[in-house]
Amino acid sequence: MRHRWLLQDKCHMWLNTALAKTKMKSSTNNESMTRVVAPIAAFLKTRAFRKKRFTFNRATSDGLVVVVNLQMGRYDVGNHAEIPGLRANLYGKFTVNLGVFVPELYREQMGEAQPDFVNEYDCSIRTRFSNLLQTKGDLWWTLGTQEDAIAARIIGLLESHGLPFLERFSVREDIIHELPEWCEANKCTSRALLDIALILQHKGRSEEAVEYFQRHLSKAHHPSHVQYCEELAIKHGWQTT
Repeated sequence: MRHRWLLQDKCHMWLNTALAKTKMKSSTNNESMTRVVAPIAAFLKTRAFRKKRFTFNRATSDGLVVVVNLQMGRYDVGNHAEIPGLRANLYGKFTVNLGVFVPELYREQMGEAQPDFVNEYDCSIRTRFSNLLQTKGDLWWTLGTQEDAIAARIIGLLESHGLPFLERFSVREDIIHELPEWCEANKCTSRALLDIALILQHKGRSEEAVEYFQRHLSKAHHPSHVQYCEELAIKHGWQTT
């Protein structure tokens, strides 16, 4: 029995030590992230973005919201060892997400009003610098080193690629005309056609909405998504044949 207690005590000590080290690393990473974000926040403020932690919002003239988000790699607990070439350890790193939030699409999907501040994962149009730059893998930057240089690099990429992308889809008409081509070029799903159908429906252009809806439905989809589309068709009075 005594040996069991000793073993339990050692396990508790090991776990407490590991948790303490993780907490210390997390605090260090957050401090580094705050230093990286500061000059980026100053830059985006001059472009009329408002900030909440590591996410930035700006309303467009058409009632959309464009979003810039700096996402830290999470700490995975458990059996999540790094596997080179298959699964990377992203803890202590961050990437940049870009998104365009369309209120009516959010209401259709979530059944609730637009939030006061938009998270990137609530956006219908989403991308990263790796996609815009067509790199082989995602771009992640390491925290704790060369913070000023990294911030300057992010600002440069926002000026050259990020903000032009967000501006490109900041108006609904531009989304309608340009999103399908962009998605095809970037090998996105055909969801864009359904989103455009819903945007057109909310603009009162039902005939055009049905055309995009049928184009979307003509693609191969999972049965659960087909059922979802059929429910949308009934809701909006779209013909499915």
